[in-house]
Amino acid sequence: MPLVRAITLFTSPNTTREEVLDILNAVKAYLLKNDVRVWTFRVAYPPGHKWSSTESVCDKHMAVAYHADACSIDVNDLIKYLSACPKGYAAIKLDDTGCIDNVVKAVLEISRANPSYATRVGFSIGGFVETPYFPLATSFREGIGAAFRFTDITSGKEPREWIGEVANYVSSLGDLIERAAEEAGTSYLGLDLSLSPWMEESVVPTIEAASGVPFPLPGSAYGLRRVNEALAEAGEASGHRLIGFNEVMLAVGEDSELMRLSEAGTLRLSHLISLLPYCLVGVDMVVVDDDEALIRGIIMDTVTAHRVKNRVVGVRLIAVEGGYADLDMFGRVPKTLP
Repeated sequence: MPLVRAITLFTSPNTTREEVLDILNAVKAYLLKNDVRVWTFRVAYPPGHKWSSTESVCDKHMAVAYHADACSIDVNDLIKYLSACPKGYAAIKLDDTGCIDNVVKAVLEISRANPSYATRVGFSIGGFVETPYFPLATSFREGIGAAFRFTDITSGKEPREWIGEVANYVSSLGDLIERAAEEAGTSYLGLDLSLSPWMEESVVPTIEAASGVPFPLPGSAYGLRRVNEALAEAGEASGHRLIGFNEVMLAVGEDSELMRLSEAGTLRLSHLISLLPYCLVGVDMVVVDDDEALIRGIIMDTVTAHRVKNRVVGVRLIAVEGGYADLDMFGRVPKTLP
């Protein structure tokens, strides 16, 4: 059954912990009363504040309370934050290609400190983005946004078979989320209709149904494009404001089928990178070799994809030695070979 993946409260550092909890509890109570299933409730802060001012939230609640520019990132401070806030996430923006080495250093040092820390750090190529999805969620205005899990609607079906069902599902849930925000005394910002996986809820059957070929064989980019176009059509038909990415997410460590393909050597980094122009979060939750040159190449290609598409592109890498990474909430994730 589809469900709300995340209700994210976009807030400011001036909002107290008690105010944050009051808003989230009011939203939660309204949705529960209306039989809406919500997987997670989250908090996103804006750039430009010290994470220590929000430590009382991020130590117990999922929160993106750390934003930094790659050109001036303090990796030791970031690691301190990730240690102090077990549910804290970080978004690092990269606008300047001259700072790619800083990103490479951050990936390596964070992964070496604790591979699970790296799952909570996203690099936002081209700027910060207003999305309910972690770890890139960034607050530019106060209010509520939401994302969904709905692969059971789309799995194994041609896009034309599910556009209407997704639109109706999102429309009805969006109406309830909008009313929940009103009940809580905050604004309703909109929805991110990205098709995202969670373990057995894989995005692969949806892409394969749209492409007609096994993923990631040639033709997969065509399938991804068709799915993304269908998501855009469903979003427009829903009548709700859209925020964030609204595309397929190839989060390898969150998708059992993508992990199976990686472990078999069928899915490689070269495939994921080649799909970047068609999939904004195409190198996400990927376990790679602890190799400085390899990671630099991934970031350079991601920056290039951003320039081609002229939209923000997200990257999340975990660098390890050996064939697997044992990651807190994700379990054992196989390495994806170049």
